[in-house]
Amino acid sequence: MAFFTKLHDLITRRSALRVLRHRAYAIYLVTDFMSNVGQWAFRVGTGWLAWELTHSGLWLGIVALMAALPFFTILPIAGAFADRTDKLTIIRITRTCGIALTLLLFFLTIMDWIEIYTLCVLTFFIAVNQTFTQPVRLTMAPALVPREDIAAAIGLNAGMQSSARFVGPMIGGLMIASLGVASVFILNSFSFSIAVIGLMNIKLTFDDRDTGVRASLIADIIAGIRYSFTHETIGPMIVIVFVISIFTRPFLELFPGFNDDIFNKGPEGLGTLMSAVGIGGILGSIFISNFSRSKLLLMLSFSLMAVTCLLVITFAWTNIFEVGVACVIGLGFCITCWQSTTTVLIQTAVEGRMRARVMSIYALTFRACSSMGAMIVGGASHYFGLKIPLAAGGVIALITLIAYLPKMKILGVAFEKNMQAVTKKIE
Repeated sequence: MAFFTKLHDLITRRSALRVLRHRAYAIYLVTDFMSNVGQWAFRVGTGWLAWELTHSGLWLGIVALMAALPFFTILPIAGAFADRTDKLTIIRITRTCGIALTLLLFFLTIMDWIEIYTLCVLTFFIAVNQTFTQPVRLTMAPALVPREDIAAAIGLNAGMQSSARFVGPMIGGLMIASLGVASVFILNSFSFSIAVIGLMNIKLTFDDRDTGVRASLIADIIAGIRYSFTHETIGPMIVIVFVISIFTRPFLELFPGFNDDIFNKGPEGLGTLMSAVGIGGILGSIFISNFSRSKLLLMLSFSLMAVTCLLVITFAWTNIFEVGVACVIGLGFCITCWQSTTTVLIQTAVEGRMRARVMSIYALTFRACSSMGAMIVGGASHYFGLKIPLAAGGVIALITLIAYLPKMKILGVAFEKNMQAVTKKIE
């Protein structure tokens, strides 16, 4: 009996899981995780379909660019819009549109009417829809829990989102190998349907929108960009994540090419690689839940970013499938951890009225930049093969981290100070 009493106390009082006692947050966390898994499985499907249609690293990069282009062009607008509009209304509409668009791609694929140009167009419009969803998703957690549980809610939400980035591709790879590429498109549509049902059954408990006199949308966008890059802690962190994302994250988008050309494996090989990423991501989420202090989070982020660079270089140069799988497990672990920690650091340092705008810019670094990196590496692979461009990206990212090392202690102190200041404002 004493054991169960201690376990209950751990979950309800001391653990990050205590936030699950808030019904609206628990519903949102689970349904958003499911939709996010479907979305990342969808990304694997578009990459595999592009490879099946063209067998070209360049076209893999172009499809990735179509997925990233809306993030580069309209994500700051989406962030400013989310800061002044009801979040639930936005995400309910975008998830419903996502159902229709993914169903269309599923239908075209099973009817064998899909072409590479059609895939690019549909990928672009689906990305536009996701662009308006992203700032809302990243800022929903603080709107669903009391002030005292914000840090735990942000941390758990960040861990679940990071896990989905790797669990989704794992499931996608397995489904493609066993059921065909169209199966991941219908999975994504189904996951969005679950999300819509969940969203219809929750209400926001806190609205941190600025209810005073508002400037124009353009002025809000400019203010958000200025705030993000002039902030003494958020600015440097965004720059670091930008470089790491653009030069190391493309390995995931390029899996179909590496699986086919380097490792000479079929769909089963892709499923294994995706499963390996998923396993690493799950382990990373479990590991990162034990850290809370910002100085430790910052140190952990830098260390795991460096390991990420080394693993990308090793993965790029090996011809041995088993070594590649081991590298991918490590990459899933490391990226999940540092993405979760950087999200927590930024979310807890930002002022509530600027949250969606700042997080939209941050989302640009780990979502759009990875696709832009895939375009760069994929384009370079047309001339140099897949290995050299990806390895070179890992080297560039590692050099950037080394350049920022002398500032790490200063950043840690500044994060502590800013987090305390924001907490005082909330109280």
